Amino acid sequence: MGDPVFGGPEHRMLHQEFFEGYPFPWQKKGTGILQNFCRDLTLHSAKLEIKRIFGESFRLTASRVARDKPWSTLRKKSHGIPSSPRAAAVAKFRLLTGHDCLCAHLFRFNLVSSPICVLCDTGQDMTVAHLDECSALNDLNCIVKRYWRARCLMT
Repeated sequence: MGDPVFGGPEHRMLHQEFFEGYPFPWQKKGTGILQNFCRDLTLHSAKLEIKRIFGESFRLTASRVARDKPWSTLRKKSHGIPSSPRAAAVAKFRLLTGHDCLCAHLFRFNLVSSPICVLCDTGQDMTVAHLDECSALNDLNCIVKRYWRARCLMT
């Protein structure tokens, strides 16, 4: 009698007869040898396997998240990011890509308690569009200055 979980020799013979004549790559020398999949790994092999698994997982997650991002806006030359000073370039990049760190963005990650603007009492979500109409930032006319003032006042 064979092992009830993995089957005995009769199970292997049936398996080989079933695939006989098919050009599968695993039907080569040594197909009758039962493989041991529960083997001890060396530390180096285990590290490589873990790195491979996390790398695949990260790539899939990153591609799924990046699919809906407005990357085409960065290809346009009209935004002037490369020629801007660092503070302006950072603000423009964040506003264009949606990683603006305003309340509505931070609320998605549970970093703030509410997406509502903390600078004015209108009850609107604090987004890029709201920066233009926020009453606390009326004295500033540049979106970059409004962005940095809002970030400063949020903390």
